[in-house]
Amino acid sequence: MYHHSISINITRVIPVLVMNATSNIKQHVEQFETWRKENHSPEQYAKGYTDDPSYPAWNAIDSDLEALFKSGTLEGLSSEEKEGLIYLIARNWDIGNIINWLTISSVEPISYLGCTEADFLHLCSFALNSKEEDAKCQFVKVLPFLKTISKTEIRLLLLDFYHNGKTYTKRMSLFALQAVKYPELEALVQTSWKKETDEFYKIACLNILHALKSKDLKAYVKEAEGYKDYSFLQENVARIKEEANIR
Repeated sequence: MYHHSISINITRVIPVLVMNATSNIKQHVEQFETWRKENHSPEQYAKGYTDDPSYPAWNAIDSDLEALFKSGTLEGLSSEEKEGLIYLIARNWDIGNIINWLTISSVEPISYLGCTEADFLHLCSFALNSKEEDAKCQFVKVLPFLKTISKTEIRLLLLDFYHNGKTYTKRMSLFALQAVKYPELEALVQTSWKKETDEFYKIACLNILHALKSKDLKAYVKEAEGYKDYSFLQENVARIKEEANIR
């Protein structure tokens, strides 16, 4: 009887915690949006140039999300709540607590708030289909460090993010694919070189081709030299020419 009564108490307490955590996601999103609009110009808001790390209620968000992750009930959330969670992950971009993409390594957790690999993988499809690029790039950065799925599965997810992301997410995807040794990476880099004009994307492509010891590296270096206004690109060109002994 003693153990039975404990079981009843646990089942009564856990749903209350879950209800509080899930219902607060919508509230946090609404309050965050209000704060962003009230504290930034229309132009800043439209371009996403908002100082999200200074939002005054991060502690409350962290507390609620930590309770949610530890409850093990994320999959039971509504689609709206999961999309709201992706929104909060995007706002957390410069902080990296919800998804630890800033310092992720083989020994660092994927989240400081307790998001498990199962939770992370469940949220991948919501991040993938979201308009929040600042969330997508976090997922891309963390994917190579997952331990519960195969490299083949990770590569497929990274390719999905590459094809569904904008320039920064694409660039991060290339580096992540390099980390998991995607066998068709060189061809993907060469194809994307023609489609993307962003300076830092060009830098990424050159450095990956250099790392892969591509036989076509010299041709891309010569083409990159034509982007005279891209000073950071030219710095990389000079270094790569020296390292690869390109004359």
